[in-house]
Amino acid sequence: MTSRAVPAPPPDDPAPEVRLRDPAGVVAAVPYLLGFAPRRSLVVVGLDRQRSVGPTMRVDWSPDRPVGTTRPVWQQLARVAVRNDCTAALVVVYVDTPLLDLPAAWDDDLREAVLGPCDLPGPAGSLEPDGTAGPDVLDLLVVGPDRFRSLLCGDPSCCPGEGTAVAGTSSHPVAAGFVLAGRSPAPDREALVVEAVVTSRDRLRARDAARAARTTSGRGSRPEVGSADLDLFERWAGSLPDGPDPELAGTLAAAWVTAPRLRDACLALLLPGGRDCALAVLAPHAQAGSALGRVLADPACSRATRVGTPVLRRLAALTEGPERATVLAAHAWLCWVAGEGTAAVVLAERSLDLDPAQSLARLVLQCLGHGLGAAWTTAGPRPGPGGRGGSGARGRPGERRVDARRGYQDGPRPAPRDMSGGWWG
Repeated sequence: MTSRAVPAPPPDDPAPEVRLRDPAGVVAAVPYLLGFAPRRSLVVVGLDRQRSVGPTMRVDWSPDRPVGTTRPVWQQLARVAVRNDCTAALVVVYVDTPLLDLPAAWDDDLREAVLGPCDLPGPAGSLEPDGTAGPDVLDLLVVGPDRFRSLLCGDPSCCPGEGTAVAGTSSHPVAAGFVLAGRSPAPDREALVVEAVVTSRDRLRARDAARAARTTSGRGSRPEVGSADLDLFERWAGSLPDGPDPELAGTLAAAWVTAPRLRDACLALLLPGGRDCALAVLAPHAQAGSALGRVLADPACSRATRVGTPVLRRLAALTEGPERATVLAAHAWLCWVAGEGTAAVVLAERSLDLDPAQSLARLVLQCLGHGLGAAWTTAGPRPGPGGRGGSGARGRPGERRVDARRGYQDGPRPAPRDMSGGWWG
């Protein structure tokens, strides 16, 4: 069987180095790191030993949450940060309430929740801590509708008690650096995933084709790949990078529902260097794990969505029901591979709204929930209780508050591929 490889995407444009030297720089950076402007959120920006930005994580959060419920949320995010080799973190809390209207004890309660003892919880299902200390908290920021302040900095020239205007962060050098790199945050999380525009005629043609395919092949799962599947794979490969016509789109999406191996092979073809992996998936008695592992270890996977997103976005717009759910789940997986975790969460949730049994969407959410990325994002030894490689004890957050200022002087630097989004939606 022959197949045409997907043309390689153009190399990444060079991005200027962005340094986080002050609280305003952190507030300016978070929307670009997440890919959208957060609201009512607890955000954790993980930093490795070189103070480069690692995973950026977000969860829904409300200022009226008691400390007892905030601490477990922080500890879960801290576990994800440590698992991704982060030794420090910047914590940013977004509230809808003006800072001056927050209760008098609110700052102290939040500090207690985040800076208190942080023996991280054990694996899922375990109620016992595993003895791992969390990352050092270099700063704890609270961002309101119009002002923000640091809960760790006592220097009024840097962080006045009444806070600093949020509006000024839009012109901060950090924001300018991201803009020069071609980054633009969406207004909210849902806006990260835009629906492709297709004509009613094309949508009807695709759905008629999907209906005919379902009638021919039935709805049961087919573990083996047949000759018709191989033909569809060849036609899919031939349609790239532009994507299939409406008839092929409907037929292919219907086949993906019943033939997961065909779906996986088609997705592998969207990855840089994924042709051999795709053919291994389709081969009789396929043992494609090692081939996929080699592909996912390639940092070029960070560009996988350049080719895949326009194609899968159009495919989703042409389909409905189980076919659309399958395409959305496939797109979520591709975003997970590329390190675009926020978009992956949105797509996986939309897939499950259509089909609660969609297993690939559930798998993507499980990986993101545990802070697991594709191999290229997590290369290197995993951290033990003392950090990378498990050597040396680390102090608990709160024991080195003076290092909040030192952390800014060290200048955490987001690497270019870290700018496009976080692991957590």
